[in-house]
Amino acid sequence: GGAASVCIGSATPPFTNATAGGVWSVSNATGSATITATGVVTGVTAGTVTVKYTKTIGGCITTVTKSVTVNSDTQSPSVTCKPDAKRTTNASTYTISGTEFNYASASDNCGIQSVVYRLTGVTNVAFNTLNTSLANVKLNIGKTTITWRATDASGNEASCNTEITVEAISSKPVASKFSGQGNDQANNFNVQVMPNPTSYDFTLVLKGNSSEKVNITVVDVTGRIMEQRTGIPANSTLRLGENYHTGIYIAEIEQGTERIVLRLMKERK
Repeated sequence: GGAASVCIGSATPPFTNATAGGVWSVSNATGSATITATGVVTGVTAGTVTVKYTKTIGGCITTVTKSVTVNSDTQSPSVTCKPDAKRTTNASTYTISGTEFNYASASDNCGIQSVVYRLTGVTNVAFNTLNTSLANVKLNIGKTTITWRATDASGNEASCNTEITVEAISSKPVASKFSGQGNDQANNFNVQVMPNPTSYDFTLVLKGNSSEKVNITVVDVTGRIMEQRTGIPANSTLRLGENYHTGIYIAEIEQGTERIVLRLMKERK
């Protein structure tokens, strides 16, 4: 037994026969194909072929046949990218973690031959057969477009894009390691975090001379954004981090042109 059809350039699973010791062959008719010694058929040109299994027993030759249709493949594959995203970094680049920006899925009616990426924008990398995973690839600060291109055995292609925006976290001023507070003397802008470390949530107390609204971004140690809040009233108090997992986080608090960066530590409950 085996497949009833195969696409040009694609291969079937091995054909099978209950009687061992026979020989596989293929007879081309309106189409053409090849077959291996283990019964794997590869389509060459469109049409029909006959797959044969021949076994000689006691001088008698027995042949079993099956018609297989070789289909031309004009259908493009399908490839789906992950959504656009933002990341932050306190370095000059952002290092992609594992499969976070690899393509989400790819499929084709006759099988995918390759899926490779290209980077354009502030980071540039051309398509290459080796570009199959973005793990540990570095993205420059700014906007980079990731293009994933899927190709099937007949050369049909499809592509999708993901735009990644990498933002730099200002290094001024940074509070001491787990002090739980930061101060920008130029604007008398002060942020106190209580408690830090915590097993539950963090209370942030914002104080300063300015009446401008405050924006807060919290990222984990890989730069993944955990939480963003905008338009927070000046000189107010808020709570965050109740649902954070155990680990270290960086909170960037902005008021106008002033920034304070704090390290937060979430402990196990």
